[in-house]
Amino acid sequence: MNRNLFIFLLFSIIGVTHGLDCTQIPDSAIKNGYHVVLPLNSPAPAFLPPNFNCTYLIKVFEMQYATITLTNGLLGSNDFIIVDEGFGKRTTVTSRSSYSLTFYVFPNTTASVQVTTKSVNMYSRFLIDIDYEKMFAPYAFPLQKYEVMNYYSLRKLQVPNYYNPQTLYSKEPIHLSLAQANWPATIFDNYFVIDGDFNTPVSIHRLSEFVDASFVTTTNNITLLGLDKTVLDFAIVLNPLSEAVKFDALRAESSLKAIHRVTIDAMNSKKAVEFVSVNSNQITLTSIGFSNYFPNRTAKIVTGPPNSYSELVLDMVNDEYIQPFPIPLRYFTLILENCSLTFSLWSPS
Repeated sequence: MNRNLFIFLLFSIIGVTHGLDCTQIPDSAIKNGYHVVLPLNSPAPAFLPPNFNCTYLIKVFEMQYATITLTNGLLGSNDFIIVDEGFGKRTTVTSRSSYSLTFYVFPNTTASVQVTTKSVNMYSRFLIDIDYEKMFAPYAFPLQKYEVMNYYSLRKLQVPNYYNPQTLYSKEPIHLSLAQANWPATIFDNYFVIDGDFNTPVSIHRLSEFVDASFVTTTNNITLLGLDKTVLDFAIVLNPLSEAVKFDALRAESSLKAIHRVTIDAMNSKKAVEFVSVNSNQITLTSIGFSNYFPNRTAKIVTGPPNSYSELVLDMVNDEYIQPFPIPLRYFTLILENCSLTFSLWSPS
């Protein structure tokens, strides 16, 4: 081996092992397309000395975001790394966590990575890779009216796959529902809902907040975007608030290739559920059954969102129908009043 190269590598290893410090990323390195590692200039996962405690700040400017890849080489049971991405997401990494983890930094915010070891040297290691990327300017559209359901596939919101954020505007506040199929909330952590415009947000939320609850904007605008590449055949459904307030609850569900079971309890209430299939023009209902109801019950399927332009598809109380019941539509609304209904649904791929 060349002697100069050997000395360089030796001092690099010594520096990584014994000279670990808390040097932060300079602003000059925070540029679109740049790749930065922490500890700065570390060629490989750095050894952590005992009693080390550093909080690395990972800042991004307007119209850019960052992807953090953490190489977790923790070995000590008391060593830990805390990643705070903001907006309520805080992850504690230990020796039991995955070796490689990915996090995201939202535009014009700062994430933190706190690395801590205790007094015993367990020869833990770590490395933080940061990639700075350009944030595309949002596309702005009016919320569609009449018989058209406003839904957005999560696939089409993924900024890393070169999709622009979407801003929708209306003449009134906007009601949001997540159409999914009983998946864990954490898979929606890196999709964002902005109350207002992208550059002048009133509030910013993670989509995972709305797995079990709807959201209503305080403004007449809403902006949607995703920062990871997780493949999800789910959708966000938007309604003018005037459509939602007609019901005690308005929610959404996705129809997938796998059978999905749904239960809706509308006893002493009036509820609506919007069903969406992002990959098919057909939704098939099976195993339809009322578990409870009053004599004056209502259970009907109508086209589009629930408004004056909706047309009746099926009266589930008075019509005769055979199960399974295929509906040749990409989306529709089920309206229930004074009854509880359970059924399964699926869509061809």
